[in-house]
Amino acid sequence: MSSTELTNDIINLILKSVGLNHLKPEEVNENTLLREPPFDMDSIDVLEVVAAIEDKYKIKVLGPEEGVKHFQSVSTITNFVSASLY
Repeated sequence: MSSTELTNDIINLILKSVGLNHLKPEEVNENTLLREPPFDMDSIDVLEVVAAIEDKYKIKVLGPEEGVKHFQSVSTITNFVSASLY
């Protein structure tokens, strides 16, 4: 899977996992922050994204510090998933 494909897959997973059906994937890019518009996620939303990423890619976030580090933006999630898979 290419980096672009992984990024697009993660964007779609984020939108689905927290019910952001009003957003279109093309409104989001790799620099989009989880806690800023258009996502505006709270901590529960971020935990739902973490669970969805762990489930889909069969990887684990090993504690709150790692979660904060890797779940800031689409690109930080993509980098975490990519590093964990390869």
